[in-house]
Amino acid sequence: MTDNDIENEIQKKGLTAPRITPDDLEKVIVSETYHVFAGSTFTACLLTLKNGYNLIGESACVSPENFNAEIGRAIARKNAVNKIWALEGYLLRHMLVNRGDHVMRAKLVVNSVDEQEEFSRVTFGAVCKSDGYDTDGSDENNTFSKFTPTADLDMVIQNPELIGSLQLGDEYYVDFTKAG
Repeated sequence: MTDNDIENEIQKKGLTAPRITPDDLEKVIVSETYHVFAGSTFTACLLTLKNGYNLIGESACVSPENFNAEIGRAIARKNAVNKIWALEGYLLRHMLVNRGDHVMRAKLVVNSVDEQEEFSRVTFGAVCKSDGYDTDGSDENNTFSKFTPTADLDMVIQNPELIGSLQLGDEYYVDFTKAG
């Protein structure tokens, strides 16, 4: 049974409490690189995640006669993706446990970017949809817009490493935790 088959079963049974889905895992992957070591059947897959973290998956074929590069890549990638489950699961569980500490999450989209030499002025708005709210939680933006229908955030960023990094249309989670 594939990860998507399992997700379909979960949805059929109505088990839609907060969870990590196969699509969630794919959304955090920004690049993948493969390498087959010379003279071997060993394939490595390096996944780079949105936050810059790297994960490695690997595969090896016992009999060189059975080696197939495409299959090796698929197995190595699956092994690397499987490592993301634990990381994302930990993050989600941490957020759920801290709900009692008044943590609120919103999802915002970059509406405008004004780039200057020494700063960026960025405005964000709530993600929204105009075609009504789904009831099964399958459209994340629609679900977020149901609970945070409007939001405006205007930021001036002076950190040289961040200037120019936010692009029009990019979406971001914004977490609010009460100070003190």
